[in-house]
Amino acid sequence: MIHIQKKRFTLLCLSALILVTVLPLSACGSKKLDSGEIIESAYVNESIGMTITLPDGFTCNNTPNQELKMTGLGINTLFTADYGASSDPSSYASVTYGLLSDNANEEGVKETQKVMEQGVYGDEAKVTIGTNDFAHKLFIKQVAVAEFNIHSYVLHRDNYSIIITATFTNDQLYQQFLTSLETLTFE
Repeated sequence: MIHIQKKRFTLLCLSALILVTVLPLSACGSKKLDSGEIIESAYVNESIGMTITLPDGFTCNNTPNQELKMTGLGINTLFTADYGASSDPSSYASVTYGLLSDNANEEGVKETQKVMEQGVYGDEAKVTIGTNDFAHKLFIKQVAVAEFNIHSYVLHRDNYSIIITATFTNDQLYQQFLTSLETLTFE
């Protein structure tokens, strides 16, 4: 009789251990991330709690509420914002907001953490815009008659990074982008 009770107790403990381990993991895995949507003059992504006011005069595109793939090495595009035509190099801007899982970006996450801790790491520097801290990197590229300033901003959250790649040919459009970036919030 004692042997049967001991087996029942062991089985009960094992069942409880499985429930305590599996339920929290399944709850994390069940949250589906999507590409959000453009609503009037804002980008809203309820799945990651992100909202940002779009830059004035920019044309924004995204595939609304498309499920994001958090596996593999690719960056999930949340949305793009463009200004002007690439044929007019004096007044051109393009900004892409993407999301990359930590699993696909382990080294990048470590580098971003070093930038946040040290203020400068390699060729990246910590910058605060609005209420968010970013790892920032600037590239300057000369193409034909135009000089393009390409800014990379990385913001690490939970188990993913928001990666923003912004290309500009003039400072006024870059300032419009920064004004927009100041409005970036997370719930």
